[in-house]
Amino acid sequence: MKPRLLILSLALAAFPAISQTNISNQWSKEQAWDWYKSQPWIVGINYVPSTAGNTTEWWQDETRVTDFLMDRELGWAEQLGYNSVRVFIQYIVYQNNPAYLKNRFERFLEIASRHGLKVVPVPFDDCFTSEEPHLGKQKDPIPGVIVPQWTTSPGRSAIVDPAKWPPLRSYLQDLIRTYGKDPRIHYWDLFNEPQDSLTLKLVAEVFRWAREIGPSQPLTVSEWRLPGMKFPYTLSDIISYHVYAPADIIQKSNQLYAQLGRPVIATEWLSRPMGARIEVDLPLFRRMGVGNYIWSFVNGRSQCQFPWGNQPGGVISPLGWWHDIIYSNGTPYRPWEIDAIRRNTALKTLPWAPGTQGELQNRSGCTDPRFEEFDSLATQDNGTCQTALAPLVIEGCLNSESPRFTPLATWHVSSLCEEPVGIAKLVPNYKRAPARLVIRGFRPLLQLGGTKASHLVDPRGRLLSNPLPAR
Repeated sequence: MKPRLLILSLALAAFPAISQTNISNQWSKEQAWDWYKSQPWIVGINYVPSTAGNTTEWWQDETRVTDFLMDRELGWAEQLGYNSVRVFIQYIVYQNNPAYLKNRFERFLEIASRHGLKVVPVPFDDCFTSEEPHLGKQKDPIPGVIVPQWTTSPGRSAIVDPAKWPPLRSYLQDLIRTYGKDPRIHYWDLFNEPQDSLTLKLVAEVFRWAREIGPSQPLTVSEWRLPGMKFPYTLSDIISYHVYAPADIIQKSNQLYAQLGRPVIATEWLSRPMGARIEVDLPLFRRMGVGNYIWSFVNGRSQCQFPWGNQPGGVISPLGWWHDIIYSNGTPYRPWEIDAIRRNTALKTLPWAPGTQGELQNRSGCTDPRFEEFDSLATQDNGTCQTALAPLVIEGCLNSESPRFTPLATWHVSSLCEEPVGIAKLVPNYKRAPARLVIRGFRPLLQLGGTKASHLVDPRGRLLSNPLPAR
């Protein structure tokens, strides 16, 4: 979420200068690769609920996000094929009531697991603002400004004051004791975007506190600068970084971080006006064996459609939304991006070369699943992608007034808008299940048929006249 382009000004030769200081219980490179290769290709989202402008607004009782909303929005992530979700946790909510925060986090884990999403907790954050977090009512979004309500965790004053660290240790170790062997946790992203040397002192302690408990999941810290300092790269089990740039810089960044000899995950990426293209970048991440998390997912109070640096009253870039991929009602911002996401996430098996540590098979071919010539085992694109496939045909209810509205469908079927009579009244906790999604014409999960399918709702989710007969 950092308002900077990742600039590749550091030469590759800088890596040997990085200290190789080891930390007790840090995973070996072999251990890290064994874990990574046992996972499907990691394709995830950074999730901030559409009704929350910051993490306090999300987790505290006074303004908490409902289970229904999280269930609906994570259901959309499941429909798009994502398998992991990265979430920020606010320390001051825990400080106020540890049992309550853990109860809310448990509910989130239950919901995410129901939708096939593993969770990446981010307990600490030093990004974007120096504003101190506070409980209670949060300020309203400033029109035209991206993430205007965001606050760090636990707040800058605690981050730079070692006298305030003992409660932070208790907080982190309580979370890891509770969830350190929970299979719903993917890995721990301990500290988001540490800003300076003062923060890095706390980062070192955070790693030490986590190692004292010894979770079964790997540990990492997500950086936004290039390697060249001791932390966090020589402390992490897996390497994670952020990139907001076009594909050529993404490729160079992946190659650069891969020199550390550990699995690489881009835990934040996307910025359309800065050159990111979902339909180009996702195949690139896959053919390089790099996990990735889009920032962010559902547009809402965080206002991630606006550019970095916008002043109050600013406008959206003429090149499109800065971040986010769907409106708060689930309607896609750009339907062709959703099509590209579905095709790329349909196949999550990476072609690792036998007997190697993190090397993919060396095979040339079409690496973009949006084309007829797609080769699922290709790791080097040879320019043979020529014949574009027709858009996906996904049946569902596209009537936004129906409780079974399925905004990510592409073909309206009126019968799927019908709700079982009386069930909501008979069962108080009845959850309205989304309409079934029927994807026609599978060819190994990737080439999907349909020549006339179109996007049938406008940006506000209102049903348009259907050029195709409802079947």
